[in-house]
Amino acid sequence: MTLFCLNPFIKILIRLLLLFSALLLSSCLSTIDKGLMSASNAISFVDPVIGKREINFESQVQEIRRANAQSKEILADLKQKKIKIDSQSQYFSRIQRVFNRLKKVTHRADLPWEVHLIDNHQWNAFTIGGGKVFVYTGLFKGKLAVRSDDELAAILAHEMAHVNARHASEKQGKLMLSKLLDKKLRSVAYEASFTTNQEDEADKYSVIYSALAGYKPSAGAEIWVRMHKQLGSDSKDRLHDHPLNADRAKSLTRYAKLAE
Repeated sequence: MTLFCLNPFIKILIRLLLLFSALLLSSCLSTIDKGLMSASNAISFVDPVIGKREINFESQVQEIRRANAQSKEILADLKQKKIKIDSQSQYFSRIQRVFNRLKKVTHRADLPWEVHLIDNHQWNAFTIGGGKVFVYTGLFKGKLAVRSDDELAAILAHEMAHVNARHASEKQGKLMLSKLLDKKLRSVAYEASFTTNQEDEADKYSVIYSALAGYKPSAGAEIWVRMHKQLGSDSKDRLHDHPLNADRAKSLTRYAKLAE
């Protein structure tokens, strides 16, 4: 029997039932969609630099809270070991001066930015996110010592770019996943630095910050050319997490020209 042969009242009733079913299905789909969107928003945030949504288990508020706590732990541990921190030397005042110029032109200028100088002979600087940057005194000593404020700006801007792109938060998410998936990966994940893609991304944004702050954007390339001459570019490690020195110099030269 077709719909057309039915009593008009039954036709109306069937149409109402069909309409109700459609509305009910639409409501269920809408609820599911909202649930999925809510779940998506819980593990992803808009990257403040590139403007795209990225998977990230840590909100910006959580990032700042974690970084504040970790910074206090790092500084307390250094004091306990009687390692000098922020000693009032020409190095620290120089770092502060360059850092304060750079932070005004970054994508997240409103972060609680801090820079600390650690008495350590290694040539290194690092960040834990949330606006917290740490620099070793080794940057100013030896054949690889920074030769100008432009080069110092390149190093600081690189770490600040990591902060602005929320790489530390992404690293925390990967660490959490690795712990959940395999306990054997725990130490490896903790020790690993940022990925090569993240390092390259930080290099790319660092030349922009240097240029906007009035520093020479090509200074970063000069550092890695010198690194290549002194140390070469063979990582001897297939799992290395930084671009090779020679490749990094070429990339920074290209980025600097675009920034200029």
